[in-house]
Amino acid sequence: MRAYRTTWRTLVLLVAVVSGVVGIAGVGWLATLGTSVAFACLGALFGFSWIEDPGKRPRAMVECGLWFGVAGLLIIGLPPIVGAWSLPVLLAIGLTCPPLLDLGLSSYRKAHPVAPADEPGLLSDRDLARRWRYTTEELQAHDVPAPAVLRLVQERAVLLDELERRDPERFGEWLVRSGWREPQDQ
Repeated sequence: MRAYRTTWRTLVLLVAVVSGVVGIAGVGWLATLGTSVAFACLGALFGFSWIEDPGKRPRAMVECGLWFGVAGLLIIGLPPIVGAWSLPVLLAIGLTCPPLLDLGLSSYRKAHPVAPADEPGLLSDRDLARRWRYTTEELQAHDVPAPAVLRLVQERAVLLDELERRDPERFGEWLVRSGWREPQDQ
């Protein structure tokens, strides 16, 4: 998901820069800047009101303000570029944003969980990976009782053993990439 997030941000920012240039050429720099700043202020207000944790509000305000400012540039500059396609393009940008996709994937995984890995050797590679992600999400939840945490940790140990058994070389590379093992320790 990290590569997707980076690609999405890069493409959206590139389109926003082009839209900003077109907006400046079309309506002038003052109107373009004013619209973008107005949207950024609206975004900061949205970030402030959306997040209840006071410690997380400043970051949410900055992020929402920046992305709303980008939306202001897109609203000003996209219509001269793509005409009537502006609304579908804006909807596509919004619907493909990484947080929304994360939410959708998380909802899907909760609705279609992989059964606990009593015998992980019987799981497909895909189901093994899905079970690993599911146990990760469960362990990150704040309301999991201690006995359930212990079961999840024990299951993850079994899952790791199965992952290593199936493809030891790829497993070793994965440990190096995640920082659990130094390259020379392989």
